[in-house]
Amino acid sequence: MRNRDAVRRGFTLIEATISLVIVSVVAVAGLGAVSISRKTRMSINDTLLARTYADLVMTEILSKRYRDAAEPGNPLGPDSADDVLGIWQRTADDVDDYDGHTITPISDMNMNALSSGNWGAGVAVTWVDAVDPTKEVSAESGVKRITVGVFKGDRVVLRVSALRTLGADMTRGVPTP
Repeated sequence: MRNRDAVRRGFTLIEATISLVIVSVVAVAGLGAVSISRKTRMSINDTLLARTYADLVMTEILSKRYRDAAEPGNPLGPDSADDVLGIWQRTADDVDDYDGHTITPISDMNMNALSSGNWGAGVAVTWVDAVDPTKEVSAESGVKRITVGVFKGDRVVLRVSALRTLGADMTRGVPTP
């Protein structure tokens, strides 16, 4: 006869099932962490690329004069001589010519695409108070805030802003009307 207290060998079915459940839970948690890590890495890459695009667009805009020499009294937006339907980037001669424009895909001054079709940038130019540039004003103040929003698909990835002053044209030796 066998002794009931004899040492058992192997796992019971219940022990094997419990072990399998524990291993499965750990594996699912590990896969979740990998997925989150991948999404974070993609988000960081998108932000870095958006920053590059925003800097390119902003540099181009800030290289323009504060206001149009030929039509200094015009409101914000493209002037009558600016070709907004065709190659407006080449004909934009002052910062507010970019107001309201969407650039898709993002391209350089020679119209070479720098981004794929789902990346783009939207530009807004507003007059702001010279003392408190956080406040928008409705008339010429000598200070314009340029905001570039870079988007991928329908999601805004990054917004950057810069101030452009009439005085900056004068210090760079650009004749102002």
